[in-house]
Amino acid sequence: ATQGASLMVMSALSQAGFPLAERLDTAVAEQELEFANNRLISESGEPTEDYRKVFTGSIAGSDYILLGGITELNFNVHSGVREARIGPVIGGARHYAMTVALDLRLVNTTDLSVINLVSQRKVIRGREIRAGVFEFIGDTTIDIGLGERAQEPVHTAIRTIVESAVFDLVSGIAGPSAQACSQAEFVMLDVPALQQTQH
Repeated sequence: ATQGASLMVMSALSQAGFPLAERLDTAVAEQELEFANNRLISESGEPTEDYRKVFTGSIAGSDYILLGGITELNFNVHSGVREARIGPVIGGARHYAMTVALDLRLVNTTDLSVINLVSQRKVIRGREIRAGVFEFIGDTTIDIGLGERAQEPVHTAIRTIVESAVFDLVSGIAGPSAQACSQAEFVMLDVPALQQTQH
């Protein structure tokens, strides 16, 4: 599981060339604004009449809001066990799979109309070898030790599907208004933490 899906989405939007208007974590900015409203902040940090001024309309607005989250994380969706006995030694391998799904939507900030929707799903496969023989399956990592599992890194898989979904989402606004949209600013709200279900 990962709590960083929101950060992954923001990074993907930045890579796609879209400027961002911060809305995910504004706690420090709000504290600074409160200090400034009370005339407590200056560049020198010393008592002065040259305190930081707060001007109307000084915070950048947004054109779009990106909403959604990771909606599926299933373990052991498909598994099977094979074993072979040679004298007293038993060797076996277990195949297993996980699925992760992501649903995102792009919303116009002005009229709250949904501009585009994206839903993507990825299967993560792994192999466990109890006899102490560890295999890589695709782009995988393993822990060396009897009975440990080899699986594609879950966080890497989530980042891959997040980036793919974001690029598909913003590509939907390309066209006659592509030039204007390329200069739009996005608000990234929190992507909910993963909801895990086990089978």
